[in-house]
Amino acid sequence: MEPNTTASTIKAAFFDVDGTLIPFRRVNGERSMPASTRAALLALRERGIPLLLCTGRFIEMARDCEEYVAIDGYVTLNGQWCTLGNEVVRAVALDPVEAKRLFRHYLAGEVAGFIMYDCEAVFTGSPERVAEIDEKWRMRWYKPLSSDMADRPIYQFVVQTPKSGPVDVLEGCPHLVATRWDPESEDIISVGSGKVVGMKALLDRLGLTFDEVIAFGDGDNDLEMLGAAGVSVAMGNATPEVKEAATYVTESDEEHGVWNALCRLGLIDGEVLGPHETLPRA
Repeated sequence: MEPNTTASTIKAAFFDVDGTLIPFRRVNGERSMPASTRAALLALRERGIPLLLCTGRFIEMARDCEEYVAIDGYVTLNGQWCTLGNEVVRAVALDPVEAKRLFRHYLAGEVAGFIMYDCEAVFTGSPERVAEIDEKWRMRWYKPLSSDMADRPIYQFVVQTPKSGPVDVLEGCPHLVATRWDPESEDIISVGSGKVVGMKALLDRLGLTFDEVIAFGDGDNDLEMLGAAGVSVAMGNATPEVKEAATYVTESDEEHGVWNALCRLGLIDGEVLGPHETLPRA
């Protein structure tokens, strides 16, 4: 990554969460934000740059990041539910007929994964699969599926499936589409939705354009976000497709990738860190 002279044009920063701000690997049994990533976000805030998260998580799950730093806005559920401060600026549920069709697959145990509502999620699958998901995602956010949840607006489905082709549960659902973010996970959202649609909703409220945005991501569901941003950064742990699409490729989420990218671009003050280095004490 070469130094960039466009740092003065950046007025907002969008970040994916899992695999970008929060590594998947657990340390002492917990997934947490690296110290250098938190320091980078705090430094951006000091410069007056809004911190905006762009994630497939639902809002309460995404707000876990506020344990480390205050967040100004959220594009959650891949653009289906978006907030700026305390205001909901976009809320678009899935087509109700098609959502109920998928709901029946989950209720029958034919699909392992999650059903996501505005502020919570439910899960289904075999006990063994649920245990695997619990190990990866800390199920404290989730509760078991029950039939009385079918009539509530659904904003996203998550299918836990290997990367072996299209999700067959989408047959007969022309208004829904799958987007992959993990080798074993696909999100199902509305056709014509996505992270970029949610980004635009927030940017319109902020009076900003995509050219004034920097975005960080790692998964295939970040491709549109990175393509829309004026400056885009792929994490070192990103998929090959994401690295190809981004303006820059930085180090991994566990090797100071966010900190180093922002330093190199002149958006924060500091020294680039090696994989085994730590931030100097203030």
